Formats: sequence, structure tokens, C-alpha cells
Amino acid sequence: MIPVCVKCGLEMFPACNEVAVWHPIEPVADEEEIDFVVLGDRWECPKCHASIVTGFGDLLTTDHVEQQILRNLRDGAEEQIRILRGAEQ
Repeated sequence: MIPVCVKCGLEMFPACNEVAVWHPIEPVADEEEIDFVVLGDRWECPKCHASIVTGFGDLLTTDHVEQQILRNLRDGAEEQIRILRGAEQ
């Protein structure tokens, strides 16, 4: 199913596949450790250029994967999106 832009009512187009969405361990230190990485597809509105990420694969967490593997997955993706819970620190 193709996502639809809520603002414009237009079908979005696939802008980038396998975008790395990642979260640092909080509180964020100078040398960021990664809490989790998940890959998804970024879709974009052709009119307003709003975008969303959907179609996520398996969640890879610090509990099950070494930091270097998480960094390699994040850094190997064409796009990376860093997220935080709550306000920016």
C-alpha cells in the first residue's frame, strides 16, 4: 500500500530504500553509543516534500548485537536518521 500525504492528499513516492533509523543511548555523551538501529523505506510527498519512514525490518539492539555491528549498519545506509525520545539534548 502506498502512503498518502495527510496535508496534500497525494500519494507519496519512494525516496530512499533501507534508511537507517537509529537511537543513541541516552543521556547522549560525547562518544555516542547506539541503543538500536532499524532499516526502513523513506517516502516523500511530491508537493510539500514531507517524508515518512515505513516498512521497518528487524530491530537490532545493543542487548543482542555489538556496537561495531550497529555502527556498520548505520554508516552503510545511504541515509541515516538519528532520533531521540522527548526534547533534543
